[in-house]
Amino acid sequence: MTKPYSHSDLDSNQYPLDRDLIKCYDGVNHIVVMKLFPACFRGFKEYQKFHLRFYLPKTAVLRKGRKISRIIVMLCGLDEVRFFTLYDQLGQKFAEYNLASVLLPQPDHLNRHPRYRLGRKEAMGRPSDELWDRPEFAFERYLQVMGELDVLVRHLQYRNCSDTRSNCSFFERYFDGSTRVSLLGYSLGALIALANFLANGKNYNCCFLLNGGVQLGDLGTYRLFPKPRWDQFMSDLVKKWESEIANKRFGKQETAYKKLFNRVCLGSFGHDLQMVLKEHARRILLVMGGKDTVIPYQSLEKIEPEGYGLSIFKIPGLDIFLAIESEWDKWVDTVVTLIHNFEINASSELLPREHIVHSLIKLDRKYSVFKRNISCKDPEFGLEDEPCLKSDYHRIEPDNIRGEAHRGLFDQLLLASLGYFTFGELVEEMNSIYRKYSLAQIALKKKYLECSQLKDLVEMKAKHPQAIVKELVVKEDFLSARQLAEISRAQDRFSAL
Repeated sequence: MTKPYSHSDLDSNQYPLDRDLIKCYDGVNHIVVMKLFPACFRGFKEYQKFHLRFYLPKTAVLRKGRKISRIIVMLCGLDEVRFFTLYDQLGQKFAEYNLASVLLPQPDHLNRHPRYRLGRKEAMGRPSDELWDRPEFAFERYLQVMGELDVLVRHLQYRNCSDTRSNCSFFERYFDGSTRVSLLGYSLGALIALANFLANGKNYNCCFLLNGGVQLGDLGTYRLFPKPRWDQFMSDLVKKWESEIANKRFGKQETAYKKLFNRVCLGSFGHDLQMVLKEHARRILLVMGGKDTVIPYQSLEKIEPEGYGLSIFKIPGLDIFLAIESEWDKWVDTVVTLIHNFEINASSELLPREHIVHSLIKLDRKYSVFKRNISCKDPEFGLEDEPCLKSDYHRIEPDNIRGEAHRGLFDQLLLASLGYFTFGELVEEMNSIYRKYSLAQIALKKKYLECSQLKDLVEMKAKHPQAIVKELVVKEDFLSARQLAEISRAQDRFSAL
C-alpha cells in the first residue's frame, strides 16, 4: 500500500515555533497543517509551545460558510519520536469520510521532542528514559496531557476563549460550538484517552482505543525494555504513589484525574472501573491485535464489565507496531470504516443515564405510571410505615399518560433505558432517588425528625442539610418555589445543629 505521502520523517521537516500555521501537505481530499497549541489559557508555559497536526477534509475547509462538524483527537504511543506515519495514514482515511482529525503529541514525543521542538540535534534520547530515575514523571506527564486535552477540546468547540492575540482565530474559523469531538489513543496514549473520556464524557462523542487500554502493570514490555527494568519502574511508581502522590493535594479537576490514574493506569479498584465502563460501554471501541504481546488481550478481562462486555475488534495476525506492520495495511480501511460508523452511531447514542431516570420520574409524578407499594419502612431514620412516594414498583400503566407527545417520550425513555439497565435496575435507580427525596421532604417539610436525628443525618452526609436537599432534590425539579423558600428559612436553624 502507498503511504499518504513521504513527509512523515521529522528529520526532513522543520516546524519553527515562531510560525503559527504551517501547511505541510495538500492532497486530493484533505490538507495537513501544523497549528500552534493555544496559548490563551492561564498558566501557559513555554514548553507548551508546540504544533498540533491537523488533518482537514477539503469539503469542510474550502466551502464557504461551512465549518467542521466532526473531529477525532489522536494521542500517540510511548517513545514515538521520528515518524507521523500512522497518524498521517489515519488522518487521510478519516478525511475520505469527511471526518477531521488532529494529533496531540505527548510531551517529548514526535515534534515535541527537544531534537525537533528546540532544534537540539544532539538530543537522541527516548522519552521513557526519564521514567527510570523519576517514576513519578509518568503521573506528571499524564496530568499535563489531561490538561492540554481540556484546553484543546474547549477550542475545538470554541468555548471560553476571547483572546484574539493568541492566534485562536483558527478555531473560530473552522470550528463551532456544535463540533462533535471523539478521542483515539494508540498504545500508551489509549490509557490517557480512556481516562479523559471517563472524566469528561459529556464533552466527547466516543472513544477509540487502538492496541491499548490495559493497565501499566500488565504491559508485556520485554520487546521495548528489559523486563526487570519495567518491573522495577512499576514497583517504584506504586511506592511513590502510596507515599507521596496519593496524599498530595490537587485542585478539583486534577483530583478527579488523580483518581482515574489510579484506576485506569495502576489498575486499582478494578470492579469500580468495570461499573464506570459499563455506563459508557456503547461509546467505547477497542481495536486489538491478535498477535500483540505488548498489550495482552487477556488483560482486558480485568476491565471488561462482567455480564455486559465491551465493543472489541480483534484483528488476527496484527502486532503492536502498526506503522511498520504489513498486516495493518491490509486492515486499515476496514478499521477506519468501523470507526466512522461507530462514531456516527454513537452520536445518536442513548440519552444520558441521569436524563433518562430523571425524565421518567417526572412523568411518573405527573401521571402515576409506575404502580407501587404504599409504605416505606426505614428504622435507621425513625420511619415506620411513612408514605415513601412510589418506593417499590410492581408494574407500569402507560395508558395513564395523556397526550401523544408525552406517551411517545415515555416509550423513547423506556427503550433508551435498556442500554443502561434491566427493568429491575431501572426500578431500583428510581426507588433510590424517591427514597432520598422522601427523607429530605420528611426532614425539612414535615419536620418529622427531631433535631438530634437531623444532626445525625448531617454528619452522615458530611454536608449542610440545604446542600443535601439541593443535591438530591432541586436538580430533579421536585420542589416548588414555596418549598424552596421554606428550606431557605430553615437554614439558620440547621446551621446551629
